[in-house]
Amino acid sequence: MHSTGVTKSWIVDKLAAIIDTSLADIGSWDADGTFVLLPSEDLTDEQKVAISEVATEYGKNGRTTKVKLHDKLAAMAQLAKLLNMLVDRQEISGPDDRLVEVTDHRARITERLNDIAKRQAPDNDGGSGSS
Repeated sequence: MHSTGVTKSWIVDKLAAIIDTSLADIGSWDADGTFVLLPSEDLTDEQKVAISEVATEYGKNGRTTKVKLHDKLAAMAQLAKLLNMLVDRQEISGPDDRLVEVTDHRARITERLNDIAKRQAPDNDGGSGSS
């Protein structure tokens, strides 16, 4: 482990927390459709990592709390890069230094990450809610 405590495993855990956490994990909607954030002591460390911003504003209509989660697609891309799922350049030689045909899976991985992000989009639509 590095003296800072930052390791590849630690980074993977943080990115996975961002990817796996949805608004429904950190709060709920009341009967009026108002999002109510759980108290911070009720949130797990992983859920806290996923929260990008909590801002409370006071106005004519009372208090409004905005909750924003970190970008899941960006976290997926960073995780894929960290795990070497995306290769910028790859050369492989076979017998007699002939090039070996290599399948580039980047397009397929990107497509799958986009599909995952679309499925989770309602959970990360800017994350605004009122309480």
